[in-house]
Amino acid sequence: MPISNNITRGVALAAAGCALISTACKERTISVYTVAKERVAAEKPAPHAPHEGHTDDEDAAILPNLKWTLPAGWKDAGPDVQGGPVKAIGRFVIEGGDASVNITPLGAFDGKEPVLVNMWRSVFGLEALPDAEAASALTEIPVAGGTGKIFDLTGEQRGRKARIVTVMFNYGGQSWFFKLQGSPESVEPQVATFKQFLTTVRFEANTQPTPAPKPEPAPEPAPAPAEAMVPPTGWTALTPGPMQIGKFTVPEKDGAKAEVTVSVFPSDTGGTLSNINRWRGQVGLPATDEAGLATCTAPLDAALPGALLADLKGEAKHMLGAIVPRGGQWFFYKLTGDAAAVSAARESFVSFIKTAK
Repeated sequence: MPISNNITRGVALAAAGCALISTACKERTISVYTVAKERVAAEKPAPHAPHEGHTDDEDAAILPNLKWTLPAGWKDAGPDVQGGPVKAIGRFVIEGGDASVNITPLGAFDGKEPVLVNMWRSVFGLEALPDAEAASALTEIPVAGGTGKIFDLTGEQRGRKARIVTVMFNYGGQSWFFKLQGSPESVEPQVATFKQFLTTVRFEANTQPTPAPKPEPAPEPAPAPAEAMVPPTGWTALTPGPMQIGKFTVPEKDGAKAEVTVSVFPSDTGGTLSNINRWRGQVGLPATDEAGLATCTAPLDAALPGALLADLKGEAKHMLGAIVPRGGQWFFYKLTGDAAAVSAARESFVSFIKTAK
């Protein structure tokens, strides 16, 4: 069940934990920091080394040196050398709150801005926007002597209100992401300082020799359309919505209707509890905690390790939702609609998930 490069790359950003804060009440002091000669793969980010001379990936491209002026109250936490596959080369924590800032270089995402906006919206459980509307959420901002793009989102993450201010800046064939993140009350007083910080960022050429270019890999096959998924008898394929790779209607039951949607991401997009609580909200149920997960979820099938099925019954809607780790990706299946139609389609829905490839 392949997906487009745009979706894969976009969601990878959701995994790039980033944040920024400063204390405006303190007297401003200036410090200059230099990032060591880090390396990342041109398309798929490789782990950054904490020292020079890292040679794990011969296909890697050399990043420029990066300098900045650190505002008062910001503490340099150094590059991320132990995180996941998407690593920050600059991390800062700020006194007086829970806000933080990360700087993360990724592959080139110029022209994919609407996808990125919707990926971060999905982290907060917000509905995806049409491309034109998502693009309008971005405004220009000065960065490192050039122009970047900024967008601002507030929502709920892991049961808490959160705000992220994200700036994307294209330089040297890479897209650089600067993120200020934390609780809304901690982020708000830091926004102006964050924007000023971006004007102090400087990119300098890296003198480390660039590895000889390698032949371009064969292009990935085009993603299969939703119709290529083999639905159970009686299901009707629909045009997938934003962030979906498949959408279907199931047979009506005494006038009751329901739909199935399928999405896929390269991460669990915030964890099981966060996803279940987002789904609970979609059917009008209150959030639960870790202990409450056992009352609404169960293992899906022994042949699918880690897969679970959630049964969520609201007053107006009933949802069966499945989270299935498969092949290094996370598949999300939802059967949502009137209770009678959902109950009638339960067996075919579970079978569809189990037999998917």
